[in-house]
Formats: sequence, structure tokens, C-alpha cells
Amino acid sequence: MGAGTVCALTLIVIVLLALGLALPIAEIVIGAKYLHDCPAEKYLPIYLIVLGVFSMVSGGSGGPKAVKSARDGEDDGASKTCGFICNSILLLFLFAWFICGNVWVFRMNECEGKPQADCFTKDMAFKNSTSYCEALVYDFVFYSTIVNWALVGLTFVIGAISACVICCK
Repeated sequence: MGAGTVCALTLIVIVLLALGLALPIAEIVIGAKYLHDCPAEKYLPIYLIVLGVFSMVSGGSGGPKAVKSARDGEDDGASKTCGFICNSILLLFLFAWFICGNVWVFRMNECEGKPQADCFTKDMAFKNSTSYCEALVYDFVFYSTIVNWALVGLTFVIGAISACVICCK
């Protein structure tokens, strides 16, 4: 492999890592900054922080060790099994937490005008009201949830097409 190829691959890996860390870091920062700014649904900022932290943990769990094992030619079955079980538990938690976030964000109804008991407002004039939620927090959770579901759907479509291509050979 030439030096140009190595540099290009290194750059691609760095860009992918940066993109993969951007969303979890944004989740942690927004959740922490606005921790007490969504009394209408107090769990939204907490949801962001936990999702960001566990997404970063799941993204980094196993990758470096797998590369080292492949490079060194090691094949430790017990270590792989333990890693698989731990990763599975982590991903199961992330999925359950994602579903909780869906419930918290999609059950919220924005008020038409003055806030009432069954709706919330992003209007700063009602910042001290229990019906208030910081616009950035709500919008970030809402739209990132929709994007995540689109990615899940895309993953299933790509998986189904791949399975069809493999089976039809």
C-alpha cells in the first residue's frame, strides 16, 4: 500500500470518527447546558446526556481491541464472548433508552397560544412556567429522533437488499 493510500485512508477514518462523535458530543453539551430549562418534560435534557455518553461508550467499545487482535493474530474466544455479551447489553440499553426518549418527546403537544395543562410552549415569555421547554432542547431531540428512525429504516432496507443479492447469486 502506497503512502498516498495510507494518508487517504487515515483522513477518511478521522473524518468518520469526527462525524461519529459530533452527535453524542452535541447531545451531552445541549443536555448539560439546558438541564433545568425544560420543566414541561424534565427528562429530555437527561435523555440527551445519557444518550450521548452511552453512544460514545458503545462506539468505542471493542473497536481498538478488535483491530489489535486482528493485527496480532490473536483469537481469544472467551474475551470475544464477554465482549459480545457486554456490547449486546449496552446496545439493548441504548435501544430501550431511545424508546423512552421517543415517548417523552412525541407525547408533548405544543400549545396554540397561552400554555395550558395538556401542552407546552417554547415561548420565552413563559420561561418560569411548568409548561415551558427550551426550543433548542425540544427541537434537537425531536429532529434527531426522526433522523435516527430514518437511519434505522435505511439500515433495514440496505440489509434486505444485501440479503436478496446474496441469496440470488
